[in-house]
Amino acid sequence: MMRHRTLMRLAALLAGMALLMTLGCRSVIEHSLDRPEVSLREVRLLEMGLLSQRTQLVLHVKNPNPVPLPVRTVRYKIALAGLQVANGETDEAFTVPAKGETDIKLQVRTNALELAAQAANMATNFNGRVDYEISGEVEPNIPMTGPFPFSRKGEVALNRTR
Repeated sequence: MMRHRTLMRLAALLAGMALLMTLGCRSVIEHSLDRPEVSLREVRLLEMGLLSQRTQLVLHVKNPNPVPLPVRTVRYKIALAGLQVANGETDEAFTVPAKGETDIKLQVRTNALELAAQAANMATNFNGRVDYEISGEVEPNIPMTGPFPFSRKGEVALNRTR
């Protein structure tokens, strides 16, 4: 009976130590990697319909780390001229090279009626560019590493496919 109790205490102690080591390793990995930078590189109108439009958004991901960054997914919310136009996540995993950059192309459908309210403001101030806000998180495909949140504001060119 005494031997069983000693073994149970030893097992609990080992489990606790394993948990602490796992949490410690995760903390070390997360603190050793810098956050990737995400911005909106391009907005391209692909198709304009009466009630909806199809738009291509190009996200630009920059890896400031000296090692490649495998990414499971990027979750995002994007607003143009103050109006949320897209939210979701990337479909496929990808890797950003060490100290490198990559672009991710997304196709989204937007409701033309919702955009009509912003159209007058955009037309008045239109110079081929529009203010944007993007936020979300990059989820790396690295064990024991949590997602990296991001948020950025800027200006992006509006293009139309001919």
